[in-house]
Amino acid sequence: MALHPSLALRSMRCGTFDAWAARSYHEAQSYNAGGGRMGTISQTRLELEARWWKRVLEARQRYAYATETLRFITFEYAEGLPSPDGHFAIQQAQQNEVSALNEYRRLLKIYVDLLTQGKHPPPDA
Repeated sequence: MALHPSLALRSMRCGTFDAWAARSYHEAQSYNAGGGRMGTISQTRLELEARWWKRVLEARQRYAYATETLRFITFEYAEGLPSPDGHFAIQQAQQNEVSALNEYRRLLKIYVDLLTQGKHPPPDA
C-alpha cells in the first residue's frame, strides 16, 4: 500500500516543530543557567521538565501520526465501494486518533502544571 503524499508533508511539519521546540527549550535552559530571571531553578527541576517535555513531544508525534493515518484510510476507502473492512479500518483509526489526542492532552496538562504551578507529576503518570 502506497503512502499518501500528505503523510510525508505532515512528517516534515512535525519535524520542523520539534526542532523549534527543542531549540526554544535549550535557549530557555541556557538563559536560566546564565542567571536569568529564573536562575534559581534547580538542575533536577530542569531535568524533570526536560523529561516531561520529551514525553509531550512524543505524544504529539503519535497524535499527528494517528491523524494522518485516519486521513489516509478515509481517503483510501472513499475512492472505492463501501466494504465492511473499510468501515472497520476507519473506526479503528478514529479510536486510535481519539486515544492519542487524549494522551497528548493529559501529558500537556501535567507539563503545564509542572511549569506554571510547580506541581510534581503523579508517580503513576
